[in-house]
Amino acid sequence: MVALAAAKDVTELDSILGMEHEEGLAATQVVFQGALLVISAAGTLAVATTALNLVAAGIAQEARNSTDLAAGALTCRFRSGIFPFANSGGGDAIAQANVGENCFIVDDQTVALTDGGGTRSTAGRIYRVNAAATEVSVVIQYPLA
Repeated sequence: MVALAAAKDVTELDSILGMEHEEGLAATQVVFQGALLVISAAGTLAVATTALNLVAAGIAQEARNSTDLAAGALTCRFRSGIFPFANSGGGDAIAQANVGENCFIVDDQTVALTDGGGTRSTAGRIYRVNAAATEVSVVIQYPLA
């Protein structure tokens, strides 16, 4: 998969775990509704990407653009909970046998089985994998429990 280029309708699987949050957005971020968001090392929200030291926060509930703004000048609403993501491919593909394990961030809509040789942050715990192994449901807890 590639990162989002437009809003995406993402349905939460279990609203018992889900909570809505709002945090300041990092500078130069273009957020599409439905994108996986992370807390950066600076403590602001950012669009998920392959990088270390990011904390998965949840799914964007709105589109935001902080391109010309300072960090924290704009906030973004997001939800934590259980959400579906695209499954990575090849040796990084997640299988039903991996349920309960951690998975890792590839981009704002894709997760992988491995940390990419120490280059990816944890997305959350694998909740389930669809029959075609194209979609992985992931538990994202924010703030971390």
